[in-house]
Amino acid sequence: MISTITSGRILHPRTLSFSSRSPRRYKTSLAIHHQAIPPPIINGSFKPPKPGGCKDACADIAYTVHSLNDPKINITTPAPHPNPATDTGWSFPDTQPGILTATAAANPPKLVEVVDNKAFTNKLLQHHGFPTPKSWLLEGDPKRSIERLGQLVYDLPYPIILKPVRGRGSEGVQLVNGFVGMLDALDDLLNIYSVVLVEELLKGEEGTRFSQASGAMPWSGHIPVTKSSRVLSAREEDSWHRGAKIECQMATELLKLTRVTRIDIRRKDENGGKFFLYDVNPRSNRTGASHPGRDDQHGLCTMATKGFG
Repeated sequence: MISTITSGRILHPRTLSFSSRSPRRYKTSLAIHHQAIPPPIINGSFKPPKPGGCKDACADIAYTVHSLNDPKINITTPAPHPNPATDTGWSFPDTQPGILTATAAANPPKLVEVVDNKAFTNKLLQHHGFPTPKSWLLEGDPKRSIERLGQLVYDLPYPIILKPVRGRGSEGVQLVNGFVGMLDALDDLLNIYSVVLVEELLKGEEGTRFSQASGAMPWSGHIPVTKSSRVLSAREEDSWHRGAKIECQMATELLKLTRVTRIDIRRKDENGGKFFLYDVNPRSNRTGASHPGRDDQHGLCTMATKGFG
């Protein structure tokens, strides 16, 4: 079987047959593609690319596969012998020539484009009875006066969370404690994004993370996920954790997401209780602590996989 991986996504397999005089064997051939093309602007909003285009995660995957020394798996790299201490030479850019060599079987790009819109996805989940935080959309408008903008946000239930509609890794996410801070935060964000999402603050426990920066999860580019997160053991789970797992699975089925997806959850109440689904990540980071110098660089999905066994 020949498969191709692009940006951590497994692409469609094709069968490779050998001599009919011996039992049929299959060989998996992998190539990794990092993000090289700037993300599109969709309705005035864009999802910032990760610095380096996820070359680090691609190198993690490629190095891990290469280290298996499995004769049934072939990893193709741009450099014949990439240096394990760097993330260059392990993956190809996601330009048209690279992508045309394989057929996608990850979460379909058009679907990912839709689900990446946090406001749309949260409202869809809410419509189908999933617990999600209350939210409001604010659009930037050069003709709108600061007085009019102030009227729109004055009565919000502070503290609230302010975030880009299309975001990545907590980048741009801010905890806003009051009206004055809201005006300052909007002044910053609306200079970058045309639309921002205002979200009810969920004050309770995060599903897997325990460290916060200014009331929001720290961006993994600043603090490694392994320093702010851990996998809960079965003994630590309560009925609400188990219920959240079922709801997350049902949410991916509703959204027709069939590949690795991360859903962030958090309790509304500091004293415990139900978890709310607040962020669906259809192309979650698959960074792993595999090649040298990256001992603390596991992503959440990688940590979950290790914890699952």
